[in-house]
Amino acid sequence: MPKDTSLLDNSGSPTLDELKAHFQAHDFTTEQSSYDPSKATEAQNQIYVKAKRLFAEEWDRQQKAMGGKGSLRNFSDAYPLQVLENANEDLVAGTVTQILSDPDLTERIFTLLEPMILGALSTYAESVDKSCDDLSDEEVEMVIALLADQLQGNAVNLLMQTENVPELLSELKLMQTHEDFSEDTIENWDKIDFDRKWDHTRTKIGRLLSSEDIEPDVLERGQNVLDDGEEYSIEEQIFEQQLEEAFMEALNSTELEICRLRKLHYTQAEIAEALGYKTHSAITKRLAKMREKFDAVARKLRGTE
Repeated sequence: MPKDTSLLDNSGSPTLDELKAHFQAHDFTTEQSSYDPSKATEAQNQIYVKAKRLFAEEWDRQQKAMGGKGSLRNFSDAYPLQVLENANEDLVAGTVTQILSDPDLTERIFTLLEPMILGALSTYAESVDKSCDDLSDEEVEMVIALLADQLQGNAVNLLMQTENVPELLSELKLMQTHEDFSEDTIENWDKIDFDRKWDHTRTKIGRLLSSEDIEPDVLERGQNVLDDGEEYSIEEQIFEQQLEEAFMEALNSTELEICRLRKLHYTQAEIAEALGYKTHSAITKRLAKMREKFDAVARKLRGTE
């Protein structure tokens, strides 16, 4: 089936809405890169590896700016954002390598970029009271490198907006599971933070608890010690007990079973299997509802509804 090049055929640059609509109709991330390292030259593979690295670094910077947290190295290969990044990385690196390996394509690209390069050099030359002819080779290389970084950042940012990455990041924050995190990364603070929130953290009873601070299964009894070693007061211990009792009363039978299994350190996938669900997404949604119930109970006990 021939590729739809309608956006390329139009005059002018497409808008973000046009790009999103085109992407939704033609999801190119499901395609496999035609670049085959085993059939490429050493020079081509060097370009390919460098292109993959540069794309991954820029993707990481952009996703952090869009609200992402930490490095994608902290997440498993099955993490949705990781899957999307890997697909894009292969496609972009393969395409860049093919372009730079074809003298005609390379010449066309640089012809298109020539006005932009000359404009950047002219602007820099004016800023240092020089003419373009007086710029040193080092200055020319610096300007071109800065321009390349800017173009790369703009391109990756536009790609991520087209693929609705900001919206995806917001949803992933609400639906993270243990399986999302890499087990191989040493000192994986994203995983540590997630585990602490779900399984271990005790929040100081002195401010409004929220679903960002404490989760249903951390209400299990244990040593009444804060993270900083400060002991709970008698009032705090009493409130915690009342909060646990009121929260448990607010749960239905399925939610109580989820709590029990989480205290046994079941993963969401394991809970889903135990309760007869096909995927863990149903458990993720139930846990979100349970967090809402917990917040509501805490506000009611504090009289802040």
